[in-house]
Amino acid sequence: RFEDNIAIDQSRPDKQWTRTDKHYVASVNKALTSTITGIALDAYDLEVDDKISTLLPDQSSYFTDPNKAALSIANMLNMQLGLTWEEWSSNDLSLLWKSTDFTEFLLTRDNAGPGTAWKYNSASPNMLLKGLDNTVDGGIRDWADINFYSKLGITDYNWISQPDTSMTWACSTTSPQPLPSSTRSSILNRYMMAKSGPQACRMRETISSGKRTRLAKSPPQASVLWLVRRTRNWLIR
Repeated sequence: RFEDNIAIDQSRPDKQWTRTDKHYVASVNKALTSTITGIALDAYDLEVDDKISTLLPDQSSYFTDPNKAALSIANMLNMQLGLTWEEWSSNDLSLLWKSTDFTEFLLTRDNAGPGTAWKYNSASPNMLLKGLDNTVDGGIRDWADINFYSKLGITDYNWISQPDTSMTWACSTTSPQPLPSSTRSSILNRYMMAKSGPQACRMRETISSGKRTRLAKSPPQASVLWLVRRTRNWLIR
């Protein structure tokens, strides 16, 4: 059937989704990661301008490079890391999935200086989660459940771990535990997804006039950082 010369497919889809069916939301989870980051920054008296190196003591050898040492939490959120990375035109992404440590894999790349250019980078929010995992009480998975998901009444979800070689979250505190992913994660049903979105519109304004001026001069890619700055406090307090 055609309408206005456009073919219309009126057949029923193979699957009829319901409000309780969980969806794989993939990189949508980056937005949830940025919100969790904002809550953690407020809870632990951190700033987006703080250097990511302070959250990654086990990777200190990489930060002898001044460009890597200059990487801030803001750079991680904005994907303006300055690291050599081509997600779409090379095999960087496939090599990332095969690596056993996303942070180590990313930090081995050359750095031309943070803030110099925007490049979509799926390893960046995962590296940020590792820094938060080192910072928050009890690890980022449990902390985010208590301070974000459960406060929205989101209980029926599955936060996948990465790398894929360690898909099962270990319970032992003496064995390495794979981090929850910010890239290929959070299997949520559509009701829970709807709750996680509009709530961000109800947060309190916490940006100082100085920060507003600086953000106004930021490139369009700074929108995630803008969201994080605005969402600070909205669940903690």
